[in-house]
Amino acid sequence: MVAAATHATEAGRHPAMPIRDFVPFPGGIVPFYTDRAKTIQALGRAFQGARQIIVAIQRSSDVDEPGLADVYDVGVLGRVLTLDQLADGRWKALTQIHRRVMIKDFVGEAAGYVADVEVLDEQPAPDVPDLILMKTKAYFIAHSFRDTIKHGYPRVPQIKPPFERIRDPGRLADMIVHIELSIPDKQALLATLDPVRRLERVGDLLQGDA
Repeated sequence: MVAAATHATEAGRHPAMPIRDFVPFPGGIVPFYTDRAKTIQALGRAFQGARQIIVAIQRSSDVDEPGLADVYDVGVLGRVLTLDQLADGRWKALTQIHRRVMIKDFVGEAAGYVADVEVLDEQPAPDVPDLILMKTKAYFIAHSFRDTIKHGYPRVPQIKPPFERIRDPGRLADMIVHIELSIPDKQALLATLDPVRRLERVGDLLQGDA
């Protein structure tokens, strides 16, 4: 009953912000910076209300006034933790990303951007410890390889907390996806609701990235 009530709250119409050249994943806390008037208005409404905000990823960074056709179908719902104006006039919103959502409508109104969304539930996470260990090792090996190239000396890959405690393949995929990938590739991963498939795909991209 609690989960159903939460979904009822999260689905529906919310203040929204479009973002360029970045794909946030659930579980992270992300600073967003903006000087767009409608985004600032939406953030203000969110911060003064329930603090829920829809983050929509733009298909092209060249669009200044995006509509529904200019953002990807799958975005995320987050909670605005802090909202501050910076010395250069921009606003910084520290936002905790909670879950994936399907964006049904996205418009810019006089009071800021708004989006109508449906909550996307991931498929149940199976117990796949071997896959999790293999992809975790691949992640740290890739990082060690890049450090070797950058610093000129080899580094021994070590699995570090909290990765050693992860048991959910979808959660692990969302944690290690922050590698050098294109926006469409990351967006495709965000839209992959099967946790095992998402982790397998991240692992494949990691090996290609290394």
